[in-house]
Amino acid sequence: MHSSPRPLFTVIGALLLLASIIWIDTVTGVEVSVFFLYVLPVAWTTWRLGLGWGLLFAVMSGVGARWSGYADGQRFSHHWIYFERGATGLIMLSLIATLFHLSKRRLDKETRKVRQLEGILHICAVCQRVEDENGKWGSMADYLRSHAAPEPKHLQCPDCARAKYLNEV
Repeated sequence: MHSSPRPLFTVIGALLLLASIIWIDTVTGVEVSVFFLYVLPVAWTTWRLGLGWGLLFAVMSGVGARWSGYADGQRFSHHWIYFERGATGLIMLSLIATLFHLSKRRLDKETRKVRQLEGILHICAVCQRVEDENGKWGSMADYLRSHAAPEPKHLQCPDCARAKYLNEV
């Protein structure tokens, strides 16, 4: 069984993108801020490979941004400001990675729900119980409740109500 080359291509592509962004940041100098570009490899790796990779690229992007600033000749009145800027950038990029990760998880969860709801529902013709995705049989109300559907309300359809009324009279 072969593993997918997707992670390798994603990492290589993100590294090339990050190197390009660092080069652009260095060439443009301190007058032009391209910090927003550092979001691209972080978001891309988070979306494709998960939070761990996104946070790794957040760290690499933060270090790359600070290195570019230092290489440009960006100097501050106090040495600690250099590290404060780096920490602020790292926090921002880490938050972006986390938000992309949470968005991807929610999208995947909602996609699974839609696929479940669009799928074929197996219902016993005799007892009206429903088979879930694990092959277990249970009541329709329990199935709907566990699959985030609206709460079932037990009513009688007009035909059943009419038949019941005719049988009682």
